[in-house]
Amino acid sequence: MPAFARITVTVDGSPHSDRALEAAVELAKAFHSTVTLISVVPLYVNYAPAAVPPASYYEEEERAYEKLLSDSADRATRAGVANVTTVRLRGLVVPELLAFLDQHASDLVVMGARGLSTGGRLFLGSTSDAVVHHVRSPVLIVKGPDPPS
Repeated sequence: MPAFARITVTVDGSPHSDRALEAAVELAKAFHSTVTLISVVPLYVNYAPAAVPPASYYEEEERAYEKLLSDSADRATRAGVANVTTVRLRGLVVPELLAFLDQHASDLVVMGARGLSTGGRLFLGSTSDAVVHHVRSPVLIVKGPDPPS
């Protein structure tokens, strides 16, 4: 069994996530790994009395994340990864991601240093920090230059 038989990659559409996918694809090709792409549709918590977003907003978010996963899987397959699966979750990003990673064994988790999650917008790196400190699998955090704003 290869050292990294099962690689899990978090994808959220950010440039850092794209670089993480590229790194995971190269590792998967080298080790003949299966790849699971996971994305969490963020649940927005509103603590103040305000209008609730219409249901169509959440439906659009779900479709956008499905497309993101599909496009990412296509990229990995075209690059030569033979076995790619996708998982879309919905909820608070960090707890959902940690619960999934706790229940689904992975030999390596690959993720970008910064992403588009709600928490990530406020506390850069909070999702990757939580994963590094709470999952049992090795974690590869892919860094790179910040994209121009």
